[in-house]
Amino acid sequence: MQDNTAPIGNVSTEALQILHQNIQGLRWKFNEVLSYLYPSLPHILCFTEHHLNQQEIALIQIESYTLGASFCRTSFKMGGLCIFVNKNLNFRNIDTQKFLHEQDIEAEAVKLSVNSLNICILSIYRAPSSNFALFLDKLEIILNLLHNNNTQLIICGDININYPVENNKKALLDSLLASYNLTSTVYFPTKIRNTSSTTIDNIFINVSKFDNYIIFPIVNRFSDHDAQLIAINDINLKILNSTPRFIRNIDKHGIFDFKISLSLETWDVFENNDINSYYNSFLNIYLRVYYFVSLLEN
Repeated sequence: MQDNTAPIGNVSTEALQILHQNIQGLRWKFNEVLSYLYPSLPHILCFTEHHLNQQEIALIQIESYTLGASFCRTSFKMGGLCIFVNKNLNFRNIDTQKFLHEQDIEAEAVKLSVNSLNICILSIYRAPSSNFALFLDKLEIILNLLHNNNTQLIICGDININYPVENNKKALLDSLLASYNLTSTVYFPTKIRNTSSTTIDNIFINVSKFDNYIIFPIVNRFSDHDAQLIAINDINLKILNSTPRFIRNIDKHGIFDFKISLSLETWDVFENNDINSYYNSFLNIYLRVYYFVSLLEN
């Protein structure tokens, strides 16, 4: 097993790559996330807390990806999740809607067929104030639905359980996942604040089946959660396709929204004495300025 952090450029493009991020609002961020990752684009993109309704998320179009699955809240604000799949992958959506309960458990799944291997990718979100007993109960039902001897499960998402700290919720979830041979792979903080850091986002795989993998954080500042990217070398899929082109979908509403966001930006690079924070702040400002200039040019 390889569990060290690594630059994106060192990841094999033939290994199955899955990215998860609690994006805290996908609107206007999608192209920026991909621009940050380019040219090594993951095969699967899982976003939790996209904050969109069903009509809005259906309008998101990006070359080389298909919206494989999505869940949108109807009773509460924000939340939701979605899975985007590389268009060259053979997949199907697995309906989990009847098992879901807003805030307590939000989940969607797709099943990939890679050579002779079936892989089911389940993305989940659990709110901090959720009913944990209900979450475990519904998750077990979903796992029973997805599990069979011919399918390997991979789970990613924001479960709001801080994994470095031993606690009852972690023990109960680990016990359930262990019955499906699933193990946590994220060992680094995924949500960092001024005085605290937590590992509440995670990716779970069968390490007895997939022991040759690399996982590392993607610090892009698009939310207060860092993304996690896992590359599983045991799953080899050589996708032959042309280099994707990025086309911004710009209208007057998007420009107005961006100008408002730009006016609220503090532009303070030197927030503290950490050189990594300097770099991340500068990168965030650079991306915003780059986007603004591109709007003016068009």
